[in-house]
Amino acid sequence: FPVNAKVKGEIAYDIYELAYEYAFFKRETYEISALIGAYYAQFDASLAATITNPDGTTQRNAKGDANLDAPLPVVGLRGQWVLPYNLSLDASAQWFAVSIDQYSGNLQDYRGTLTWQPRKWLGIGLGYDWFSAHGDADSSNFKGNLDWNYRGPMLYYSASF
Repeated sequence: FPVNAKVKGEIAYDIYELAYEYAFFKRETYEISALIGAYYAQFDASLAATITNPDGTTQRNAKGDANLDAPLPVVGLRGQWVLPYNLSLDASAQWFAVSIDQYSGNLQDYRGTLTWQPRKWLGIGLGYDWFSAHGDADSSNFKGNLDWNYRGPMLYYSASF
């Protein structure tokens, strides 16, 4: 894309998580668990512009697309505490780092939530999540990196059976 071109960019992503937890320290009002799992991330990005020649006579459209589907394994810790009034506090940390040949990267996810359980099968909560993924590629035909972060509040409900 030439300098001074007006470029429109779009990024879309989906993340799916599957994890197994084992409570290695369990008491009546709290437990601490180790977990192992995987994130499956799908990233799609595109850039598009209409480019006009400097003399203003002709225009052409330019577009670039990229996508990445990546399974990302994780390990982590989780703590849960039962509070009065059907409330529970949950804190978790998950991470993974790898370096294979010309590729390296890491993933981190930290989350804290407070859940109100008005029924045994229904929970309503709020929390905060901080997610970060970083990757580098340095091969003969491609050099690049990905720095992707999001953080912010969460409002959610849960159903159990």
